[in-house]
Amino acid sequence: MSRTGGLIAESLRVGTVLDGVTLTVSKISRADLGDVEAGQPRTWSVPEA
Repeated sequence: MSRTGGLIAESLRVGTVLDGVTLTVSKISRADLGDVEAGQPRTWSVPEA
């Protein structure tokens, strides 16, 4: 099964391992989208497949 989309790297919990996943990345972008007051990181990394 093939999926297309983005993965927000900062949404992964510390210690999380993505194992056995074949991932082709076509673009990686970074943007200041987070809400720091809500405890989110300011800058997000989004690898896109």
